[in-house]
Amino acid sequence: MNASFSGSGILRALLCVLFAAASFHGLSGCMHDDGPSTETGNPNISGTLRDASGEPAAGTVKLFRLPAPAPAGSIDSTALIAPVLLKILSIKADGRYRFDSLPPGGFALEGIDAAGTRFALARDLALAGPKERVRRDLAVKSPGRVRGRVTRGNDARPPGIAGDEGILVRLSGADRSATTDASGGYTLDNVPEGAYRVAFAAADGHYLPRFFDSAFVVSGEDLELHQVNLEWSPFIAPPPPLGVKAAADSAAASAAGTVRVEWRAVRIAGDGLDHYVVVRADSGNAGDTREFLTQDTAFIDTIKALPPGRSLRYTVRAVNSLGQAGPAAGTNGPIVVPVPKDTIVTGAGSLQALVLLAGSPAPGARVLLYGAPGSPGLPGTPPKAVKLLDSAVGDAQGLVLLRELPAGRYTLYARTAAGLGAISAGVTPMLPAGPLRTDTLALALPGSVEGYATRSGFWVSTPLKGDENIRASLADAPFATLTDYGSPPQGARFRLTDVPPGAYRLVVSAPPDSYFVADTLEIAVRAGAVTTLAAPVECAYNPDAPPPKASNLRITASARNKVSLAWDFAARYPALKGFRVLRLDSNLRATDSSAVSGAASYEDDISGIPAGTLIRYVVRVAALSGREGAQTGDAGGNAVPFTVPGP
Repeated sequence: MNASFSGSGILRALLCVLFAAASFHGLSGCMHDDGPSTETGNPNISGTLRDASGEPAAGTVKLFRLPAPAPAGSIDSTALIAPVLLKILSIKADGRYRFDSLPPGGFALEGIDAAGTRFALARDLALAGPKERVRRDLAVKSPGRVRGRVTRGNDARPPGIAGDEGILVRLSGADRSATTDASGGYTLDNVPEGAYRVAFAAADGHYLPRFFDSAFVVSGEDLELHQVNLEWSPFIAPPPPLGVKAAADSAAASAAGTVRVEWRAVRIAGDGLDHYVVVRADSGNAGDTREFLTQDTAFIDTIKALPPGRSLRYTVRAVNSLGQAGPAAGTNGPIVVPVPKDTIVTGAGSLQALVLLAGSPAPGARVLLYGAPGSPGLPGTPPKAVKLLDSAVGDAQGLVLLRELPAGRYTLYARTAAGLGAISAGVTPMLPAGPLRTDTLALALPGSVEGYATRSGFWVSTPLKGDENIRASLADAPFATLTDYGSPPQGARFRLTDVPPGAYRLVVSAPPDSYFVADTLEIAVRAGAVTTLAAPVECAYNPDAPPPKASNLRITASARNKVSLAWDFAARYPALKGFRVLRLDSNLRATDSSAVSGAASYEDDISGIPAGTLIRYVVRVAALSGREGAQTGDAGGNAVPFTVPGP
C-alpha cells in the first residue's frame, strides 16, 4: 500500500510551536500599567475585579487573545494552543479595569488578587467589531489543582525518548500548562474554578494528541484525572515491534518443518495498523530473502524445503494503513534448519512468474504473492483486503517459482528498486500433476489514482467530523489509502500511488461500519499517468443501519398527573420514523412505552401511578426501516429518574 499524508508534518510543526510558547510565569515583553487603561479608543472590555465577598478589590487583570475557532467539519485542536498574553493591568482598590481599541476576535481575562493567591477566569469574550462592548466582573476564588499521569503507551519509544517525560498538558483557554516527568506525572497549580478541555501532546510528533472534555475544577480542591495513554499516530511510520523471538519445532515434531515467530502487538491510533512484515534471511542463499505478511502477532514459516544446517534469521516490522513501514526488530538468535531437503506438501500447487522489461527477462525483481480473501465479508462492512503470503527474487532468467500453495485465488505483484511494477490478479495454482503454467509480468512505470470521496453530508459518529478516513482501495491489489481531513464541498481527497498500469475496480468504503455501503468504480491506470476521477465518489447511506442515540433526555415540566420530557438529536441524519420513550421501573425494566413520534418531546400520563413511586425514562430513535437504536437517557447516558409526587 502506498500513500502520502501531509498532516504528519503539520502535527510536528504545531507541536514545536506549542512547546516554544511562553509559560505561565513568562511575562517578558508584555505591557504593565499601574492602573486602569487610560486609552482614548473604544472601551471594548471593562468590568470590576471583586474579592470572595463580592466587593471591589485591588490586584491584577491580564488580557489574552484566544486562538481562532477550528473550522467547521475539522478536528478541534485549539486546546493545544496557548492563549497569547496581550496586556497586564495593575488594578487599584476600586477594582475597575478596561481594555480599549481591541480588534475582532476571542479574548480571555484572568483576575488575580493583590496577594497572588486567588484567581478568576473568563474565557468566552468575543468581539465581532470595533464598536462592540463587553462588561465582565471577575470574582476571585481560591484556585484548584489538576493532577494526573500521561504515558506514551507500551510501544517502543522514538529515538532519544526514554520514558514518559516531556509530554505537554494544557488547559483550553487558560494560561496553564505543564510537562510530565519521567513517570508521566504532572501537576497544574493555581487553576481558576471552571470547566476545561484538557489537551495532551508529545512534542516528538509520533503520537496523536488526546483531549479530555469537561474537567471541572472546584475552588480549593484537587482534581485527579484518569490516566491518559497517547496512541501512536497512524500518519507516522510505526515503531518497531517489541519482544520478537523465533523457535523451531521440537525434536518430536521436527517432521512438521516449521518455525514460529512471535512478538508483542504495536498499538496505533484507530485502525492505523495494517499488517506486519516478517523477513527471513537465509545464510546459505543471500538472494533468497523471503517476505511474509500477517495481521497477527505470530507467524508460522514452513521450512521443509530447505536443506539441513541452514542458518535463518527473522526480522519483523509494522506497516500502517498508509503503507509506511517502521524499523525492523530482530529475533533472539538464528534458527538452524532441522528438516530433510525438498519435502513437498502433497496436493499443493505451484505458481511460476516470468518478469519482463521491454520484452526481455528482468532478473532481480521481487515478486510478492497475495492471497484473495476467502469471503467478501459482511454486508455494509469494508471489503476484505488481499493478504501478503510470500515473496521471492527472480533468477537470472527473470523466473520466480512459488510452491506449496493451497487452492484459491492469488495476485502476483512485481516491483523493482527503480520503481517499475507489474501486477496479475486472479491467478490460480497448478497442481503438481498438471503442467506448470507461467504468468508473465511486464514491468512498466507506475501511475496513480486521485479523486474525492464523501459521505454526502450524512451524520457520522464521534470522532469523525466529515469526510475523513474514507478508505479507497483497489480490489485484488495491495493499494489502499484514506481520505484526508479536509472537507470541501466535493468531499475529502485521496490518492493512490505507485500503481502498475492496468484495469482495476476501485472500492470506496466509509466507516462507521454498517452505516455506509461500499461503492465500486471501474478505472484504468496508464503508465506514468495520473487517473483523476471526474466526480466525487459518494458512499451511499445504508437505510438498514442502526440510528444513532438521542442525547440529553430531560424533564422539562411535571405535575401529579403528567411528566413532560424533551431530548436532543444528532444533526445531518437522514429522515427518521421518529422517537420512542420507555418508562422503566426502579429495577430498569420497561413498564410502558410511547408510540413512535416525530417530535423530540413527549408527555407521559402518570395519573394511574401511586404517589412516591420511583420511575425512570429512556428514549430510542427509530429509522425509516423501523429499526430502533440503542436507548439512552441524560447527558451521561443514564435513565432519567422521577418520583411521582403526591396530590
